[in-house]
Amino acid sequence: MKLKKLEIIKFRGLDNKTFEIPQDKTVCAFVGKNGTGKSTSVDAVMWLLCDETFVYGGQNANNLDKNSRETPLEVIGTFIMDNGSELELKRTFKQKFKKDGTFSTYANELYINGATYTVNEYLDRIKSELGIEKDNDPNVTSFNTLRSILDYTYLSSIKYQVAREKIEKLLKLTKDDELANNPSYSIIKQELQSQLYDVSKTKTKLNKNKSLAEGQLKQINAELDLIKKAYKPLDKAKYNELLANREKIEKMVYTHSAEYQASISKLQELDSQIKEQSIIYNNSKKEYDKVVEELKTYKNNIEFYKNKIASLKETFVLTKNTATKCPKCNYALNAEEIQNKLDKINAEGTKANDIIKDLQEKSKKIDVDTAKNAFETESKKYLDMVEKQKQENQNLKSIIEKEDRESQIFNNDKMEKLRVINGEISALLSASNETVLKEKEKDFEIIKSNIAKVEQQLIVLENFANDKNQIINNRINEVFPNLDFRLFETSDSGAVQNACKVYLKNVEFEGVNTGNQIMLGFEIVESLRKVLGVKESLPIIFDNLNDLDKNNFNNISKKNNQIITTYIQNVDDINLITL
Repeated sequence: MKLKKLEIIKFRGLDNKTFEIPQDKTVCAFVGKNGTGKSTSVDAVMWLLCDETFVYGGQNANNLDKNSRETPLEVIGTFIMDNGSELELKRTFKQKFKKDGTFSTYANELYINGATYTVNEYLDRIKSELGIEKDNDPNVTSFNTLRSILDYTYLSSIKYQVAREKIEKLLKLTKDDELANNPSYSIIKQELQSQLYDVSKTKTKLNKNKSLAEGQLKQINAELDLIKKAYKPLDKAKYNELLANREKIEKMVYTHSAEYQASISKLQELDSQIKEQSIIYNNSKKEYDKVVEELKTYKNNIEFYKNKIASLKETFVLTKNTATKCPKCNYALNAEEIQNKLDKINAEGTKANDIIKDLQEKSKKIDVDTAKNAFETESKKYLDMVEKQKQENQNLKSIIEKEDRESQIFNNDKMEKLRVINGEISALLSASNETVLKEKEKDFEIIKSNIAKVEQQLIVLENFANDKNQIINNRINEVFPNLDFRLFETSDSGAVQNACKVYLKNVEFEGVNTGNQIMLGFEIVESLRKVLGVKESLPIIFDNLNDLDKNNFNNISKKNNQIITTYIQNVDDINLITL
């Protein structure tokens, strides 16, 4: 990817400048005196490609002309891609005003090959043109991926926490919690989690715990010396006797009287008898109810058939005495038909009489009195038992009240005996410091064990830090093979701290001269381009070619990348030279 043409309609103090760049040249340098717009021209290219500039970063409004802020910014850049196609980037930035003429907001207008884009869409399209896939570009707030592969100073110019987070994600390092899941780190996993896997803070906390424990151990050791000097042995014979007596008293249980036990047994027996009698009583009642219901049914049926016979008699008389014509259809009946009808009525009456006699015989066989007597007998037995139970309950109530009083007296006496014997035990122990000695010795061993655990945790923590550093260093060496790139640094006190720095012969990036900074920066940019999957040969953009010595200039000139830079010359107007 090479810049072919740059048109600056308006950008800061530059107006209507057009630069045509020969494609057969490697170096493209904006030249002129200081203040002629060299850095502005380079920043115009940066603004097109990554929405930030060397001078003002992402503060687009600062690029407006200080003397004419109402004039919109407008820059157009034409780039030749590695496959020979052209990519035209155009963007404007201007103030917007309300109807009353007061300032409202700033607005961006961005175009790629004539199509309109929002800022995010515009930057994503550029990344896509360069071959950067979203999966290879993890999102980190405040980190500008495009600028990081164009500006060699970018990582050192932003907060190291932001740069470090991006590098960690690009390195695809093993996560701290995954590393801590290794069983060999189980003893420190909880401590690491509480300090968000900050090894330095975890180490500080463990050392603090160890120091506190050592102070406690020293204090207890001094107390043990005093106790041992005034040692008074315990009267073990008396002590064991008191313990045995206390155990004997604790096992004492109130025993209920024989009268109480007899009443309980009698009630239980009565309950069983009442349950049995209740079954007999219910069965006799069911039998009595059945007999009564059966007799009632017979009587109702006899009454029914008596009524039927009476009705048949009325029908017979009526039929015998009526005219010889049917009252319904006026059909003339002969004597034979009348006789047949009368015979039929007589037959039905005879049948009804037979049924009545049968029902009367059956009803005579039902012994209601016997069933009633049986029911009344069992009912009386049941009620007598219930009454007896009530009497026994009343008797038991008075016995229980008496037992409760005696039980309370027993328990009070027991508690008093225990109180006295516990007092004797306490007095015996107080007369001796043996118990205090044992407790202090126990505390001593516990704290000693805790110190040993912390010491073991510190060893494991050191192993964890070494393993973590080794994993990171191995991955850094893969991604940045030609750089001394460090994500950790050790302070003068020995504490390991997070960092994101590049060194040249143990000299930090900011401490080397500008020329070496540029060369180190190129290595950083090249490494980031590779890990991001950039397929295009992007331009190398920086300010002030004068800072490079001949050797470094020759080194970057050998690269296949177009170099866009500035060069100070004693000319009044900005110009473009190519090499």
